[in-house]
Amino acid sequence: MYGIEAAANYYYSTTAANLSLAQAASLVAIVNNPVKFQLDKPDSETNGVANGFEANHVRRDYILDRMLEFKKITKEEHDAAIAEPVSPAITEPSTGCQTAGNAAYFCDYVTHILQNDPAFGESADERFLNFRRGGYDVYTTLDLDLQAAAQQAIDQNVPYTFPGWDVGAVISSVQVGTGRVLAMAQNKHYSQDPAVVAGRADYTGINYNTDYDYGGSSGFQPGSSYKVFTLAEWLATGHSYSERVDSRRKSNWGAFRDSCLGTQIADPGWNPRNDAGEAGGNYSALESTIGSINTGFLGMAKLLDQCHIAEKAQAFGVHRADGDPLVQFPSAVLGINEVAPLSMATAFAGIANNGLACTPIAIDRIVDRDGNEVPVPKSTCTQAVSPEVAAGMHYGLRRVMTSGTGSQSNGALAPWAPAIGKTGTTDGAKDTWMVGASTSVATAAAVVSVTGDANQRGLYFDSGQAATARHRMWPMVMSVANAKYGGGTFTEDGPGAVAPRSGDFESYSPPAPSTPPAQPGPPAAPVPADIGRDGLSDLGGRATNGPNDPVGR
Repeated sequence: MYGIEAAANYYYSTTAANLSLAQAASLVAIVNNPVKFQLDKPDSETNGVANGFEANHVRRDYILDRMLEFKKITKEEHDAAIAEPVSPAITEPSTGCQTAGNAAYFCDYVTHILQNDPAFGESADERFLNFRRGGYDVYTTLDLDLQAAAQQAIDQNVPYTFPGWDVGAVISSVQVGTGRVLAMAQNKHYSQDPAVVAGRADYTGINYNTDYDYGGSSGFQPGSSYKVFTLAEWLATGHSYSERVDSRRKSNWGAFRDSCLGTQIADPGWNPRNDAGEAGGNYSALESTIGSINTGFLGMAKLLDQCHIAEKAQAFGVHRADGDPLVQFPSAVLGINEVAPLSMATAFAGIANNGLACTPIAIDRIVDRDGNEVPVPKSTCTQAVSPEVAAGMHYGLRRVMTSGTGSQSNGALAPWAPAIGKTGTTDGAKDTWMVGASTSVATAAAVVSVTGDANQRGLYFDSGQAATARHRMWPMVMSVANAKYGGGTFTEDGPGAVAPRSGDFESYSPPAPSTPPAQPGPPAAPVPADIGRDGLSDLGGRATNGPNDPVGR
């Protein structure tokens, strides 16, 4: 029990301001010897109901006598308080996020903000005391309609436990343009009691939606949903969707430029494949985006800077959940950094907001016991990419939803609104993601392996295949969001370049085809002048993903 406000609530079912003089003196009496004078042991022989809480009563009257002696109260006030019996009205405190129902993990996130953010105190100790003693009324960003939809989407599609698999399901929703966290749910019952959690796979105190410092999770690999940051850098440096790259499957990817950490060399023998086993060729950037082609994005990354790709992710608010720097290996292009679902929802909200990324917030306002407003953390919005680049991203990510890997989610929206999105599947279908946004709300939905591995394509819930549960969850939430917040038309620009070519712009030149020795014959026909925007013809074919790397889609 911390503070007079909490004590008044617990012992007398009222507020500190509304305590009678006698009640206040009884609470002060407890401080002298909490065990001897406590009022919540009605069966106590020395201080219980049978003897009128005698021990506390005597101590209370002593305090009242002293107050009269030092003229803190009048004789009339003293006598009236002395005549009042000690009659506690115990109200079990509604404390702890386990009382927050389906919003328990969002509640947990808010408590971590109150204990971590410097806005609530300079030191951890000061923040903790302010949190426990402040008497705050905290008004949060949670949208009860979206939260109910998020929990229902999980409950209807992913079980809390599954034989032989430590399954997790998460949903985070963020408002576009404000950073307000609207929903946060997962497929576990919440408890911070080790005795409750022990041996119970359906209980956890870890919030899978957030960073380690804000809920205990080290994050999950987002797979191909992370490719949007390579796409952002591709468009920002002057490349276009119509450009083609070397997207053949190979085990000699070699060097990748990195202006921060030095050249990144792909491990010898690293031979990433694509999700549907595509064999390779020279995909265009648009084909790679719509079809989530791993080798296509690696071919794009070969013409870019790994450092700048990581910086694009960071500009949109994405970081490793464990607090370490984002890794910049070649495989990072395919989404091997463990991140929080909330970070991915925040990033897509920034993409939808014409490239203006806003940091997530969960608290709208706080009022203290005296009715004063307490300053709260504000969302900070920065331009992650130019509006022109964002329009280019919209062009590709809209087509992911209408004709690509996100079409199943897109088709299930009711009411429908235009959406951008990207799917993600990690190696062996261990984790599966659907991340997308309207112009109003962004949502990340994922089914993950909390520990261990499981191929979701070979597993089935009552609702259907585990690997497609993301496509059943995401539209349930976004349909409610569309009905409540609406959704407008995205700015779109493509398939041509949307930005000037940067100074380090590189393009791909396909190798010359091998030819047999020249034979006598007529002169070769002239090469047509109009072979294509980038001097490349479509070589056809489709590109495949090796061990320990995300497999796309």
